[in-house]
Amino acid sequence: MNVLKEILERDLDRINTAEKRDGKPHFNSQFLKNHIWLCISMVLSYILLAALLIYSPYFGVISLILFTVMFLVMAGILLFDIKPIYKFEDIGVLDLRVCYNGEWYTFEKLSDEAINEIHQHPAISKQIKEDIREIISKKQEIHFYDVYLMAFDPVQQSISASQLSPQT
Repeated sequence: MNVLKEILERDLDRINTAEKRDGKPHFNSQFLKNHIWLCISMVLSYILLAALLIYSPYFGVISLILFTVMFLVMAGILLFDIKPIYKFEDIGVLDLRVCYNGEWYTFEKLSDEAINEIHQHPAISKQIKEDIREIISKKQEIHFYDVYLMAFDPVQQSISASQLSPQT
């Protein structure tokens, strides 16, 4: 199944390149545009708490400065976006990476080029090709997890198409 894995990895590389997925933080002002009321409420809350810090006898200027720095750092973090890299090794793995990446492999579709390459490659078994056709006929698409379950999951080598990931 090394050929099938290579096809899937090439398709993942294509997705990573097209969506500019590099796993690095990038500045993204979309948070301000999409959540303007949240941003306004954050600034309003900051002003109210800063006023409380100034007038409270327990806190001083140092507390206000530390609070301001913390607010700016936390607000700045919201302006960064990280697009994690899709990797074949992450398919079907349930650990802390799922918290970061999500279960992308259950909704990310294989490209038509990858499907055609799978159907035309002589080293890939006819059973896998037929299972892929059956899934596509039922769901109109096929996801990375479907192919992974068919070809690479040692527990479910003989899985039926009805047991695969549901259509999203």
